[in-house]
Amino acid sequence: METLIIRGYPGVGKSYVGKKYDYIIDLELSDYKWIYDDKSINMNKELRKTTPYKQLNPEYPNNYINKIKSLIGSVKVILIAPDEDIRIELDKNNIEYTICIPDKTCKEEY
Repeated sequence: METLIIRGYPGVGKSYVGKKYDYIIDLELSDYKWIYDDKSINMNKELRKTTPYKQLNPEYPNNYINKIKSLIGSVKVILIAPDEDIRIELDKNNIEYTICIPDKTCKEEY
């Protein structure tokens, strides 16, 4: 199975389509980038992204790249965040991706 990897900016609908279609994985970056303390571990994912109760995961970005590699070939679409560290690692690992950028006309929506 060929896998399409899409680096999508906030608000382009990654979470929406990830929940709607079972062949799409929305690979939440914060689950790999941060280690959460007891105050935030059980928070809603969207709320947890903004919590100060976290520290950088020392395994990041390799843990995220390894997860992407493990999904290639087993799902049709992987949605990822437009994080620069991840872009660098994708390029180093020769992993192809497409970028989804909001149109300028959507500025007010964002």
